[in-house]
Amino acid sequence: AISCFRHFATSNDCHVTVVIHPRKEPEGDTLSLASIWGTSKATQEADNVMILQKTKDGSRSIDIKKNRFDGQLGSLSLSFNPPSRTFNDLSEEASVLRSQFSGPREAASRGT
Repeated sequence: AISCFRHFATSNDCHVTVVIHPRKEPEGDTLSLASIWGTSKATQEADNVMILQKTKDGSRSIDIKKNRFDGQLGSLSLSFNPPSRTFNDLSEEASVLRSQFSGPREAASRGT
């Protein structure tokens, strides 16, 4: 099935996102490419592999485990905002960008 998604994306010059739940890992263990069910085919065919991590303290991050086109890997710390049901980037760079691109109303609501 993964090869069908890959063929569709290539033929139609589009991005396809496939969500694969990891296999059961011991509580608190960091997920890796090997944690992805059907990993050999799914991760080989993918251009990008991102894993949503949850640590023992409840914090979350997105780990970029594969990036076929520029190879840059890394981790992005996140916080969850329950009222909006969204994740927010906790990095300092994102904070600077948000302040540069937010309008006066948004800045006032943050108290800046």
